[in-house]
Amino acid sequence: MDYYNGRDYINYKCPCPTKEVNGNTFSTNEELQQFRCCTKINGDLNLTNFTVQIDFSVFDCLEEITGSFSVGSNGGLTTISGFGKLKSVNGYFIITSNAELTTIPDFVDLESVGGYFRINGNAKLKKLNQLIL
Repeated sequence: MDYYNGRDYINYKCPCPTKEVNGNTFSTNEELQQFRCCTKINGDLNLTNFTVQIDFSVFDCLEEITGSFSVGSNGGLTTISGFGKLKSVNGYFIITSNAELTTIPDFVDLESVGGYFRINGNAKLKKLNQLIL
């Protein structure tokens, strides 16, 4: 698996051991590096105000978010990927106001959302792959 460290693409293997990290609000790829190989986020995961494409590869092992999930107001975001193993979000799930977002290819294993589910305000969004609840 390759990920972008802000300067270069690096090949990184993640064995997906059990790893829990506390959630919060994040707005830089550097802040997200703590989630690499994380299987569970305790609390909310809010990704907001990114000006570049978000490095979603840090979430390749993520299976559960005990709080809510939101991706909003990210000017440089064109696609959301890296959540292929995510099974549950205990709170709400929202993807909103990402002006350049065109594709959401992952979330193929998402089985449950405990709160509301909303995808709106993404004017260029054209493709939702295999997102079935």
